[in-house]
Amino acid sequence: MQRVVEGWQLSSVFSWVSGAPLTFVPGTIATPFMLGTMGFRTANTADVVGSLPKGAGGVEKGNGFVQYFSDLSVKQAPLPNFGGDPNLPGRFTNQVVVDKSGNIVLKNPEPGTTGNTAIAMPGIIGPSSLGLDMALSKKIRIAENKMFTIRADAVNFLNRPIWGNPNTNINSTTFGRITTATGNRTITFNARIDF
Repeated sequence: MQRVVEGWQLSSVFSWVSGAPLTFVPGTIATPFMLGTMGFRTANTADVVGSLPKGAGGVEKGNGFVQYFSDLSVKQAPLPNFGGDPNLPGRFTNQVVVDKSGNIVLKNPEPGTTGNTAIAMPGIIGPSSLGLDMALSKKIRIAENKMFTIRADAVNFLNRPIWGNPNTNINSTTFGRITTATGNRTITFNARIDF
């Protein structure tokens, strides 16, 4: 009975990581410009022209896709005049982000300008992740100076997906979609003899 009961060890590591700050981008490259003492920036950001819904962002599983900004959607941006050129409107692909009421929230910055949203916007964060890793081992003495150990390690014991960041390009047809995930449960067994 003592051989069965003694020598067990159970250990675990629990982790929770908040999401990374997100940046809404128009998918275009700006001419490099100076950001005070912070250096140069070549990525442009979107213009916020309305109110972002409070608590914007949350993983929602749809029919064959995963959506993050369920209160936001994209639609075709209003066509500009293009100086009266009839050929250009057919090539215009810019979009705007609207709320559930159809009000424009985010749009592309005007030509020659940079967007007014921040890089790594405060309050707009990607999916968080929750992790639990566990290990179970048993030591058995097989002789005075010999010990046998069997061990099982489970990484992501809860088998929860760790979602990637959503697409934040407002001109993309997949705006707000999450297309990457990791986090399959992995179990490893090992045994050793100490002598």
